[in-house]
Amino acid sequence: MKVRELAVWSAPGETPRSGIVVDRPARSPNVLVEWDGGERAKVRKNDPAIRFVPEGSVLAKWALNIGDLEELLRHDPVDAFRRYLQEQPESVTAGTLTKAIAALGFTSTEVKSAWDRANPVLRSDPHVDAHGQRFRWSDEPIDPLATMRSLPPEQALQRLLKGRLAADEKQALADAIRAGFQL
Repeated sequence: MKVRELAVWSAPGETPRSGIVVDRPARSPNVLVEWDGGERAKVRKNDPAIRFVPEGSVLAKWALNIGDLEELLRHDPVDAFRRYLQEQPESVTAGTLTKAIAALGFTSTEVKSAWDRANPVLRSDPHVDAHGQRFRWSDEPIDPLATMRSLPPEQALQRLLKGRLAADEKQALADAIRAGFQL
């Protein structure tokens, strides 16, 4: 099922207003929106007071109450990026993560500061598969050394003998070797 696109209008001091994007012509600078009250109106795609987000998403929730996201970015940026990441069906880049937050009206400086604090924590989160600049959420904890633990005992021994391994990598290889003795 295709997720509908939501338009959220908000201006300082005003109550946010939302509506469903009914038509988004490719070559037109306008989008047709059916607002919650039922009225239809064309709005400009680049209107700075309007954010376009997937209906029902955490981005939509934040667009309707930007104060929640401001609070998270200030006090718990890891949770902000984690919540967005949990909704993504595939891995996303760090750039995608930060652009999604910035698109809600934050400056690049604000988002960069929040990302710099969140990035190392996300990389060590057992539910986040982080490879280079790509991140993917997993409902089950991820064992970053699962590949080493599943090596055949002879291969594991060869890698162990080569040396220059972190303590947890040595332990994973030792586990693979021990598993071979139990066969």
